[in-house]
Amino acid sequence: MNKIFFIGAGPGNSDYLTLKGRKCLQKSGVVFAPNIYKITYKPFLRGKTVYDPMEYLFKDLKKLIEKHLISTNISFLLPGDETVFSPFQPIIDYYSKISEVVPGVGVVNASSALLKKTLDLPNVSNTIVLTSSRSLKSTFEDHNFIRFLSRDVTLVLFMNHIPLKELTERLIPYMGEKCPIAIVYKVSLPEEEVVIGNLKNIASKVKKDYFESKKEPSMALVIVGYVLNKKATISSWDYRKKQIWDKRKK
Repeated sequence: MNKIFFIGAGPGNSDYLTLKGRKCLQKSGVVFAPNIYKITYKPFLRGKTVYDPMEYLFKDLKKLIEKHLISTNISFLLPGDETVFSPFQPIIDYYSKISEVVPGVGVVNASSALLKKTLDLPNVSNTIVLTSSRSLKSTFEDHNFIRFLSRDVTLVLFMNHIPLKELTERLIPYMGEKCPIAIVYKVSLPEEEVVIGNLKNIASKVKKDYFESKKEPSMALVIVGYVLNKKATISSWDYRKKQIWDKRKK
């Protein structure tokens, strides 16, 4: 029986495709890929039938999948982070018995690597909140993500639609005006941009509106937290060595 592979394709750069993801893609004759991946994954899609899944209602998508599944494996290239805010879960659930989900490098991983920062640090932050300013219920509604915040939290905000000045004004009472903030736009793609500042000055540093579109989710990831300007201490390494790693050997 042919299978359906749901492959984490992350921010869109094909260099981040895992070895397993590449193998699954190679043995699939049909690929469902959002438009951006038709360009960035072009070398991997030669000779394959490619569809944009966003163009179909579920019932029409199901017909198309089952038409091709008779003769070939099928792959879906999943954008962003399959771990959170993925629209593909209904398809994964429906075809669960004949599907395999292949993890990839998500936008959070790529952004953290670009900034050269872990999102938690001892005595700085032990909690990371992955959320969005919007929640999908009957329609998109504002989401009260502020309730999760304190100075020892690192906030990762997906699909923000709040104007930057308003966003920082909401965050300052909980995080402080000197709290670092990074805006990572289209990470790993040719249009990649990074703006770093604090909640007081970031609006003056930004030269374009990354959150202007009301129709499409923003492709800028917002990271807020004191981990962005703190350095890990040498003593924290030595503590782990003596108190954790050495004891495992005994």
